[in-house]
Amino acid sequence: MPAWERGISQIAECVPGDPKDVKATADWAEGQKIDFTVVGPEAPLAAGIVDEFLSRGMAIFGPQSGAARIETSKAFMRDLVAKYGVPAPAYRTFTDPQSAKDYVTHEARPLVVKADGLAAGKGSSFAAPPRGGLRHPFGYGGAGLRERGRFRDH
Repeated sequence: MPAWERGISQIAECVPGDPKDVKATADWAEGQKIDFTVVGPEAPLAAGIVDEFLSRGMAIFGPQSGAARIETSKAFMRDLVAKYGVPAPAYRTFTDPQSAKDYVTHEARPLVVKADGLAAGKGSSFAAPPRGGLRHPFGYGGAGLRERGRFRDH
């Protein structure tokens, strides 16, 4: 049993199965006559579990998949922040691993590089001059990487 289940299992029933299989999860909850569901992990949110439960008239707490993109996609979140002028560190997006490596290698300041998409908390790499270098370029998440640095204009 994972560590996080040991704590919650003291007050709730942990159900085996794939939480990303939202239809099966909703079927199970419906069959058990669950009154209210609280979703914690990002993967079922991204898969649309809240959307599925709501479409069946079931009570659930969590963002629908469209709103969950703020948490599950670094690229979407950073583009949204930039679009509405929310102060945030500068960033770059890469879809080509070599372009990302070249940028990090030639940048003169420390960088945080993040994979886009779900990365289970393992989507960040740190690159500091003079060596640069990425530990996991494109190793987690989706196709895009984000670069974060000090505050500056785009």
